[in-house]
Formats: sequence, structure tokens, C-alpha cells
Amino acid sequence: MKLAIITLTKSYPIYPLLLLFLSCAYYNTLFNAENSYKSATQKLKDSRDGKVSNDIRKEYYTTIDKCWKLINMYSDSSKYADDALLLIGKSHYQAEEYTKSERFLNQFILRYPDSKLLPEAKLWYARSLIKLENDDAALANLKSIFDQEVDDEIAAMAYFAMGDLYRMQESYEQAIENYKKCLDISGDDIISANALYTMGEIYFELQDYNQAGTLV
Repeated sequence: MKLAIITLTKSYPIYPLLLLFLSCAYYNTLFNAENSYKSATQKLKDSRDGKVSNDIRKEYYTTIDKCWKLINMYSDSSKYADDALLLIGKSHYQAEEYTKSERFLNQFILRYPDSKLLPEAKLWYARSLIKLENDDAALANLKSIFDQEVDDEIAAMAYFAMGDLYRMQESYEQAIENYKKCLDISGDDIISANALYTMGEIYFELQDYNQAGTLV
């Protein structure tokens, strides 16, 4: 019986099994964090007043706690550490903690310059800067998103945000140009509707009723 146990141990070393277990635990932690984030975000979208309730904020904090657990256990150079830090920044933003979101998203940009998630991190970093009324830095970061390949969803949101910033600066032609770019690639009905509505408002402000009529 002892020989059988020894043979089994030699044939199936514990280290690969341990690594497999740790890998599964690692991924499950991130998966659960992402689910908490998605659940909180959906509740926020479904809320009538658009306010972050204590229940919603608690779910974002759950996301943050799980992500820090992942980073602390497996280091900030592990496979999904960039995913975790991005989720931390996004969760603080959604919880209306903009100083924290700005800090952690800036850390992401500095720590992971080669990450495929960099454009998304820059988008949320720029959003944080807008909330903190640092519009010039926000605009510069939005523009820098296009320094590398970026998918249409992130690009559309970046164009929309730039449109808003140019509108606040009363640079209406540049605002409309960016809203149009957003419309050209956006697959999100809500973003597209908001871009069209905002363009219409600008044309009315400029008393360009013919152009406003073409948006109907």
C-alpha cells in the first residue's frame, strides 16, 4: 500500500496541481469582482433618479475589495493585475469618489503603458479629471487614446466626451465634429441618442434651425 502511494505521488507532483488551484482561485476572484461591478452598474442604470444608493455603493466596494485582494495576493505584475486596477478605478468613479478614481487610474497609466486596457483606462481617467474640473488635462488624455489601436466602443465614448468638453469651451464646430465621429462608430443606442440630442441643442443655440431639422 505504501508503494502505491509513493508511485502516485511521483506520477502526479503536487506543484502543478497547486499552481492549477491558485490559477483557478485567481481567476474566480477577478470573475466575482467583475460580476459585482456589473451588478452595481446595472442597478445604477435602472434607478429612477440615477443616484448611487448605499446598496449600489456597497457593491462597488465589494469589487474594490476583491481586486485589492487579488493584487495583494498575486502582486501587481501578475496576469490580471491590470484588469483589477482598472476595475478599482472605475468602481471609485461610479461610487462618485473622483479623487480616488483619478489617482488609481493615473497609477494604471504609469504602471501598465503596454496594456491592451490602456485606452479604456485613459477614458475613465479623463472622466475623473472632468469631474475634478481639470478639463485641459482631460482633453489631452482623450486625444491620447488614439495613439494606439482602440475599439469602437471606447473610441465612441472618447469622441462623445471630447464633444462635451469642446461644447463647454464654446468651440461648437469642434464639438459637433466629435459628436459626428461618435455617431459614425457607436453601437450604443443611448450614446447615439445623446449625441444627436446634444448636436440639436447646439444648432438651436446657434439658431441654425435648418441643420437642427436634419437631425430629426
